[in-house]
Amino acid sequence: MAQAAAYGAITTATPSLKDKQRAAVFRMLNFNKDAGEGAGSNGASVGGWSDQWKVLVYDRHCRDIISTLANVSQLRKQGVTLHLLLDSEREAIPDVPAVYFCAPTPDSVRRIAGDLARRLYAAVHINFSAKVERPLLEALAREALAGGGVNAISRVYDQYLHFVALEPRLFSLNQPGSFLAYNDPAAPDTAIEAAMKAITYGLFSVLATLGAVPVIRTAPGGPGQMVAEELNKLIGDHLASAGGVFGAGGGGGTAAAAAAAQRPLLVILDRSADLVTPLRHTSTYQALLDDVLEHRVNRVTVQIEGKAGQPAKRKTYDVDPEADAFYARHKGAPFPEAIDANGTELTAVTQREEDIRRRTGAAGISLAGGADAAAAAAAAAAAGGGANTQDLARAVESLPALLEQKRALEMHTNILKAVMDAVAARQVPVYFEAEDGMISSSRADKAQLTQLLGPGGKGSVSDKLRLLGLYCLAARPSAAELTELEGVLRGAAEGSADAAEVERGLAAVAYLRKQVRLQHLPTVQAPGEGGGGPPSGSRGGNKYLQGLLAKAQTQATGLLAKAAATAGQLLSRANKTYVTRVVESLLDHGEEDEAFLYLDARLKNGGRGMDAAALAAARARPPPRDIIVFVIGGGSYAEFQNLQDFAQRRSSGGGGGGGPGGGPGGPGGGALNVTYGCTELLNAEKFLQQLADLGARS
Repeated sequence: MAQAAAYGAITTATPSLKDKQRAAVFRMLNFNKDAGEGAGSNGASVGGWSDQWKVLVYDRHCRDIISTLANVSQLRKQGVTLHLLLDSEREAIPDVPAVYFCAPTPDSVRRIAGDLARRLYAAVHINFSAKVERPLLEALAREALAGGGVNAISRVYDQYLHFVALEPRLFSLNQPGSFLAYNDPAAPDTAIEAAMKAITYGLFSVLATLGAVPVIRTAPGGPGQMVAEELNKLIGDHLASAGGVFGAGGGGGTAAAAAAAQRPLLVILDRSADLVTPLRHTSTYQALLDDVLEHRVNRVTVQIEGKAGQPAKRKTYDVDPEADAFYARHKGAPFPEAIDANGTELTAVTQREEDIRRRTGAAGISLAGGADAAAAAAAAAAAGGGANTQDLARAVESLPALLEQKRALEMHTNILKAVMDAVAARQVPVYFEAEDGMISSSRADKAQLTQLLGPGGKGSVSDKLRLLGLYCLAARPSAAELTELEGVLRGAAEGSADAAEVERGLAAVAYLRKQVRLQHLPTVQAPGEGGGGPPSGSRGGNKYLQGLLAKAQTQATGLLAKAAATAGQLLSRANKTYVTRVVESLLDHGEEDEAFLYLDARLKNGGRGMDAAALAAARARPPPRDIIVFVIGGGSYAEFQNLQDFAQRRSSGGGGGGGPGGGPGGPGGGALNVTYGCTELLNAEKFLQQLADLGARS
């Protein structure tokens, strides 16, 4: 049994988590050899070509892992001619090797053994996304021997890649129903332990990919402590093993080095500590997109209006900030700013395209031939056409990139329209403002709530349930007050198709009421979602954009601009989500720094049982520059963006002082890099569904 090589320790200068996972996947596709390793020329670097063709077979989880790292063209560069699902019907290709990439499950093992028995491929390279347990490995060996296909197995690897890197600093374990899994009162202890083990292995995959041994901080008790202690033990086992994934790296080998080295800080938190953030309506582009559209693993589906009476059609777009410059710049901006930027940039690109076409037409150069037009312009420049001709040649050569930029901007125009249509139909800004008022003051406008929850409220059932749930969490109403508003919501849905959804949703509200009664939830504060001061709104300068979005801009953008301006004002008062406040407290040695457990696999007993002096010495080292924040039970894009905004302000000196010896944003500090992960990325509707299940089972 082999395991894939680990990569170097994380620093601000090293590649991101996503870069390292991509490199590990490409190495796997090169039969677990580094670029150029071994005889022949079949090594392929991240950007090079492989001359060894192969078939990639993956399960659905590993398909999600690869989909965010490489497109079809990039897979082809790695020699992948076909990529097929493990559970699909596949024909034999007996002269081609296959790379299997799947989770270590009994179903995967059974299907791989079946393929071996059928002799589908010339050779099989089996890669499990996480550590395969010995019983499963033995089952694979038995079934392969029984089917006569054992000789086709080249090697079996533990890859430690069991997570989805959505962005350079965002990952998910893709474990649906994770909040329900460990809060379900009917779940047996074995099921909860299995859920915690799956989370531990997923987090270990992240650390193994980074090649980093972190200091772990978590609140005592609950799932955070369970995962932290199991993860710390797992790291310690690998550090003690000659074949461990961390090798000699990961932050130093002695206790003294462990106390002094710059190593990442891993903060493990429980979703139950903040139930407000995943329910709130938002005002930033990426968070709104995830809230109101179909959005999963960097792909969003929208309805595109048909032309000339044709019916509307569904269209799916890739929205990856690594490949999309507009999205990278504006995904965290207030929504009206994204609209404004789209119109401005599309106008500029269109004008530049028209200018190039006008100039080439005047010069007698046809652009219908694409590359031939560029060659003609270059030839004219070489013939001594002067500076103007040379400038024209450069302009023509830039046209393909310009058209690609225009295509991306028009894609965002369609997405923006779809978001605004939903925002207008559901009056999202009105709910945003109502929630903001409750959260910032811990009081509610009863008349406004009654209007929004009643027949006059245009929001969806989900919007109304979110508002009622936040009222329960933020205003802490009496049972009678909450029951009265529940009656308003029931009355509005009575006799309609929404009645069943309302009843199911009220079970979620009942669960939230129970949590308020049973535990002291953290003080609710409004997150600062904007990227700076109050937004400028939307100018709508592009005629095409104006024509496409006019009605939605009138109904939605104006309202949302007001809501986003509120968010900008909140940001100026440094309001932060609970997760961000915890990170800040740990950096500044605040309340959470005193209360949270301190675990370090490089210290004796993993850091447990240290006396007060030793613990104080460990905490006194300079604040870390790399932080991994992980939320058990599900995370959200609003939470992710709030953390990134905090890191940016802290790095630029606007986020408060550091600890002793200087810290990020303070004297002697540097850039603060925060990577955010969670068991699953949830929008509010999916989170409500889990809350409703819990309410029904409680």
